[in-house]
Amino acid sequence: MQLLEASAKKGRDQLGSDYDFLNSTAWVGLPQAPDRMRAFGYVDVTMRSSIDTGKAYADVRGSDSVQLTEALRFTDHLGLEQNVRAGQNVFLPRDKYSTAAPYGGAFSDLLAGPLGEPESLARKRYVQTMKLTPRNVEILTPRGHLPPPLDREGERVQPDWLYQFLLDPTFVRPEGHMLLRMPKFNMSPEESRALVNYFAGSSRIMNPLVGLTAPYVKIDQKEKSFWQNADAEYRARLKRYESGEAAEQLQKEIQQLEKYAKPEDASAQQKLTDLKNDLAFAKEMQPVAKEQLGEADKIEADVRKLKDEVEKLEKAANDKDNKDKDEDAKKLQAKKKELAAQDQGDLYSRQAYRLLTSQTSACFSCHNVGSAKASGEQGPNLALAAGRLRPGWMEHWIGNSRRMFPYPPIMSAQFPASHDPLQWTTRKELVGTQEQRVRATRDLLLDSARLHELLELAPPAPVAPAPTTPPKNDGEKK
Repeated sequence: MQLLEASAKKGRDQLGSDYDFLNSTAWVGLPQAPDRMRAFGYVDVTMRSSIDTGKAYADVRGSDSVQLTEALRFTDHLGLEQNVRAGQNVFLPRDKYSTAAPYGGAFSDLLAGPLGEPESLARKRYVQTMKLTPRNVEILTPRGHLPPPLDREGERVQPDWLYQFLLDPTFVRPEGHMLLRMPKFNMSPEESRALVNYFAGSSRIMNPLVGLTAPYVKIDQKEKSFWQNADAEYRARLKRYESGEAAEQLQKEIQQLEKYAKPEDASAQQKLTDLKNDLAFAKEMQPVAKEQLGEADKIEADVRKLKDEVEKLEKAANDKDNKDKDEDAKKLQAKKKELAAQDQGDLYSRQAYRLLTSQTSACFSCHNVGSAKASGEQGPNLALAAGRLRPGWMEHWIGNSRRMFPYPPIMSAQFPASHDPLQWTTRKELVGTQEQRVRATRDLLLDSARLHELLELAPPAPVAPAPTTPPKNDGEKK
């Protein structure tokens, strides 16, 4: 129990840039059986030296560190429920627990080394196998160039996409970035459907809180009403910032807390610091919100004017008695093109698009987006997401990719949930919290028609490649 509670404490100390997705077993573990405790993960042998000699691990001497792939839930000595999240370490007494080998992955282990092997050895093994990648880039995450794990596969992909992919595998990640690709197994439709059903059923059992549906997946972002509601909510949010209402509310909370917060109360002082940061952010967003609302009003006024002109030209072009109808027909086509270029959808989707393709966007620096090419392409084309990925998994993946993979993926956190909003690099593209930016990015990627329309109307400028240094394990020594 002492080791488990020490694991939970170390995990809590590392949650400054994490979200609370409480509907996923990557964040909240399943209940344990009364007679035993089960953890999913792998023994991280690289930690043994630090555990046995490091000052930071004095309270867990003689233990093994298990890198979790599923959150571990347990009840502490006070009867309180604790969770150690996926991607974090849980410490177990060395040689006093039993293990079971994972299914599959042997070929990847041969190329990159087993999970838990020192990264330097895995990198050396991989380079010896491949010499150099086709892109001649430094190997930082060997497993990122190999077939992805099938953990959470049913939770990750849409059933129809997986069914077709198993029958006829296509490229998902850039061909030049991969050492291996999925072979064609000449499956029958029945065999493919059986595998799809297995993955969906497995995810339902292993992650019941996520509410997985199969074989049908409803994508709300493909409905017109979704965007109308999302746009109305975003405009209301902007008006709160523009009017100063958001700042006034925060100022009241600060004044109230200052009356009662004692200097020695670290928790209250931290809350006070966070509120002051939020207030500074609210003041910074006030002119940004005004600018976005003003731009939206101008676009809508211009669109109304153009629609009136198009209507008049249509009548003129169809008037048999109009001597200039041919000339008016030409003007009509030109005016329709001008209207299409000006009418760039709703405000929410426009700002989500700017968030996705801005010069500070880590997404567009590593992924192509439709026909728009990234400078340092490493991951799948994001235009594939709408027909491939499930909405819930996308939100969790964009929010904290480390929770969703058994090893540190190449993709780092795009919108880390830092307590200081003035450190958020894309805060002016879409006004709101980091979680709202995660969802806006997810929402746009799930509506391929809307995304392609915006790409055609406002092609993004190339973004410099993002650093390829992989994210650290939560439990990795700093």
